[in-house]
Amino acid sequence: MSPSPSPQAPKPFFIGWEARPVPAFVTLVGLALVAAAVTVAGLTATWQSHIGPATWDFAIAEHHGILLSHPAPMLVETVDRGSGAGADSTRRALRFLVKPDKFGFSREELDSFHLKPVILQASLLENGGRSMLEVTPGSIAMAQDANGSAPHPSTELKNPQKLTLRGEIIDSKCYLGAMNPGQRKTHRACAIHCLRGGIPAAFLARDRNHNEQVLLLTSPAGDPLNHSILDFVAEPVEVTGTVSYAGDLPVFAIDLASLRRLTNAMVSEAPPDA
Repeated sequence: MSPSPSPQAPKPFFIGWEARPVPAFVTLVGLALVAAAVTVAGLTATWQSHIGPATWDFAIAEHHGILLSHPAPMLVETVDRGSGAGADSTRRALRFLVKPDKFGFSREELDSFHLKPVILQASLLENGGRSMLEVTPGSIAMAQDANGSAPHPSTELKNPQKLTLRGEIIDSKCYLGAMNPGQRKTHRACAIHCLRGGIPAAFLARDRNHNEQVLLLTSPAGDPLNHSILDFVAEPVEVTGTVSYAGDLPVFAIDLASLRRLTNAMVSEAPPDA
């Protein structure tokens, strides 16, 4: 009976074209380099600026409120403040109204509903306390005022103040959640298409602490400015105009002749709160 072969010692890791196995220290160096690359990638991602808090709830829901056709198409809707709000558990939200894709409503389309209670189907976009409804086509209809004697919102612009502001012209739909981020030069082409389609134009003012405020843009007569401002979209600009308030919404009626590009992203004081 032949003796059983003795077990062979395990062979070291070997590359076929190498004359000898890879030394252990080379393997350790390789693992260290991989770990360093992963660490650098993680830190780089951490240092990047956050794309913002904008959201879009694509679920279609029913919304009730008072419709305004100007100073921009909007719905004044009573919404729940959430838990912990105490006795005053509701608030009135002023929400822009737009169509699907890159299209907005003209004032003439909604003038028959102005200051009247309506019911509509829409999805909700939100960013920084501002909101918008993308309305399902054909869903706007007259409704009985569920609040009975609740006062209708006033379209009178209050607290006018002449200011020169620095910031950026944006399309409100993308900024409020249709794109994220929906601002700056990388978004310029998209913003131009949206503004051409009638999406309400807005001015994103930034103060020295990088706080942002969104103002609805209009002409001094209160008309939309979509086509006349396309050359200045998504760039740092300075412009003079009158800031007034429709409820808590700042409306910036600008003098187009004062609109100028800035050589860098200079800042100025944001408009005062209503």
